[in-house]
Amino acid sequence: MVVVESTDLFVGSLQVVRVRTPDHEGPVHVHVEGAGVRSARHGTDVEPGLFGYEVPVDVSAHPPGTVLPARAVVRHGEEHHEVDFELTVAEPGRTLHLVAQATAVTEVRPHLELALADPSYRFGLLAGVVEPYLDTRPQDREPLAALVDQNRVELVDRLLPANSGPVEAAETLADAERAAYRQLSSGHAALVGGGRWFTQIHHDWNSRYSSPRFVCSLPQDVPVPQGIEVRAATRVVEEAEAFASLVAEPPEDVLAHARARLADDADPQVSLREAHFLATEVRARVLRALSSIVDTSGDGVPVVVWNPLARKRSGMVEVRLEDDLADVSVVSADGLHPCVHEGHTVVFHAGDVPALGWKVFHLTGGTSQGWTRGGGAQIANSAHLLTVDPARGGVVAGLVRLVDEAELLAPAVGNDLGATTPATVTVWHSPVGERAVVRGRTGGVAYAQTVTLWEGVDWVDCVTSVDYLRDEVRITWPGVEEVLRPADFPQQQTVEYAVPCGDPARAVEECAHPLTAVVGVDGSGRLPASGSLDEPVDVGPIVVSCEPDVPLFSDHLRHERGPAPGRPPVGVRFRGDGEVVVTSAAEEELAGRVRLVAPPGWSVAPEELPFTLPPGGSTRSEVSIGRPRWAAPGMYPVRAQVDAGRVVDAERVVDAERAEDAWRVVEDVLLVEVPEWGGSLLEDGPVQPLWIARAPEPLRLRPGERAAVPVAVASALWAPVAVEVRLVSPWETWDFARPLVCGGEVPARGRMEFAFEVVVPRWATTGRWWLRAKAAGAGLVRRSAAVPLEVVD
Repeated sequence: MVVVESTDLFVGSLQVVRVRTPDHEGPVHVHVEGAGVRSARHGTDVEPGLFGYEVPVDVSAHPPGTVLPARAVVRHGEEHHEVDFELTVAEPGRTLHLVAQATAVTEVRPHLELALADPSYRFGLLAGVVEPYLDTRPQDREPLAALVDQNRVELVDRLLPANSGPVEAAETLADAERAAYRQLSSGHAALVGGGRWFTQIHHDWNSRYSSPRFVCSLPQDVPVPQGIEVRAATRVVEEAEAFASLVAEPPEDVLAHARARLADDADPQVSLREAHFLATEVRARVLRALSSIVDTSGDGVPVVVWNPLARKRSGMVEVRLEDDLADVSVVSADGLHPCVHEGHTVVFHAGDVPALGWKVFHLTGGTSQGWTRGGGAQIANSAHLLTVDPARGGVVAGLVRLVDEAELLAPAVGNDLGATTPATVTVWHSPVGERAVVRGRTGGVAYAQTVTLWEGVDWVDCVTSVDYLRDEVRITWPGVEEVLRPADFPQQQTVEYAVPCGDPARAVEECAHPLTAVVGVDGSGRLPASGSLDEPVDVGPIVVSCEPDVPLFSDHLRHERGPAPGRPPVGVRFRGDGEVVVTSAAEEELAGRVRLVAPPGWSVAPEELPFTLPPGGSTRSEVSIGRPRWAAPGMYPVRAQVDAGRVVDAERVVDAERAEDAWRVVEDVLLVEVPEWGGSLLEDGPVQPLWIARAPEPLRLRPGERAAVPVAVASALWAPVAVEVRLVSPWETWDFARPLVCGGEVPARGRMEFAFEVVVPRWATTGRWWLRAKAAGAGLVRRSAAVPLEVVD
């Protein structure tokens, strides 16, 4: 059987038609004919290509998208076939970006060699890898800098997610090219990864076809949609930066650290939560300090509403209360404000809050309302009417602008996640808005969606929660798409989004940066009850810290984290077991010493390494490590600790340990193994060098409850080591676990317990997530098994 079909492949300006035949020996002659379709009738015999016999056809007389009747004439020996088919005219110009990434120190040199040998080869390089790599190969500094200047190497703070598995698994180059083309056809504009075929695939493909093109690209060439975790952390960082600009002494180093954590790809679950924590703390402390000098006089509990945008705006405000108030009214200088009160939250509309400024309201006693059940499947505010269709899984079937009765959706639908079975819909009313709650199942997975029309807000407020996702779910509106992807552990996943009814840019910005309330602060009256600041005010220093009191890990990548805030511009590394490398990232001369700390009974020479480094300089020193004959089998940590100071003049060095802005000690740890006879203990031996001896247990809590979560780390090492421990959980629970991180020195062949606590806020919603511990130290990273974290009624 002969099969003929058009493709989107081009050779020069000619579109390729593919012909597949039963296996034949000898040449095959093919030509294609039709109205306005021409191919070489008396050309050479066609050779097999990547996708069968490929015939270049001139279709230039027709615009892209035209479907033409055509005929392929195929001859092989005595056989003759005429096959009628439909030829769809394609449009050339598609590009598949091949993005290679160096993600570890050991990967840099191979990528660098390829780039130096092949002018078309480009790659992304994790910025945090550069420092430790150049510590070991300082001679590569100039060629690497030249490639960066030539835009052939991009230093990135966050890696793109790899998706080139089918290509890297191919057995032959042709198989790799076909796999890459299938990825492009399935909607991927970029293949991210590496592997043996990335160095050849673009050369061979582009020698065959003019379109699509395979191009070695940089991460900057590939747009990547942000996940909800990234958006949640980014939003708070941006607000913290905006509000910090209002005070005279903002914590610039903490904000820079939070911004860097947004781009730290070593462990996104940890880095994004750290960015969110730091920014949340900065925002809270800045706003409480500023609210303390605002005039909050008046009856009731003061609420200072802050606007993070640089323009006056109105919007909904959610006030969270520790105490469950029976009745609430909201008042301001403008009078009484309608509100909806439920449990520990009060929501009201705040009008005309000044640009990057504030406005004072008060909560007083009164007759407040909660959400009341309504009927039907429609909700409305004074500007829009929204209709939900229960028969189609609860999609939004209509969104009408009331002033002109314009339908904003037709012929499309909104809030569609592909459900094909009916859903239940309940409608709720309040003085400040109406909402529809949809509950259903799709693909065996339960989902809940809430769409809300608030008064005075020009968008639809949306929340979708899905339980135990097995496959990717896309939630679509015209012009809006949200994606939920399966998680590593069974959990509820929630995504919040806004669908504009008017100006899209304004709606997206206001929804991303809602008004923020500070409750219960009695202000001094230094600032009026509403206004903006012309210049930053002095409210004293804003101090935020989350770093444990242990030495900083010099090799922070090996510990799966970014550099700590206020990190000293000097680093130390062991290279092998006989060399110590010290590097400076300072713009001034540094002087200091490396102290080498050996396990008890061991020796290291020299014990101190003094150094003086020019700006950006490095130095190497040979060291000798001696072990006693009686050393028992196991792992022995040797610690290199560096402290340094700025050289003021030829006679004087500022002692970093005594300076007010003292730098913390930075250390690297070398694990020296004394093996069992004929074997090794490292990683695959009978005892791990470091492990989590007491992991978190499953938690089932109600809103307002708390539980202690002790975590113990044990060591089989023959000397103490510094360890950092964290609790890791999904973004919906980032505010539950505290503190952010614990640290300490685990004793030799001992254990240490770290005290954590999970506190569920009183206003938390129910759901089922997960929790695990992560410990890092001595270049080792350990994770406990994930356990359920459940919030119940």
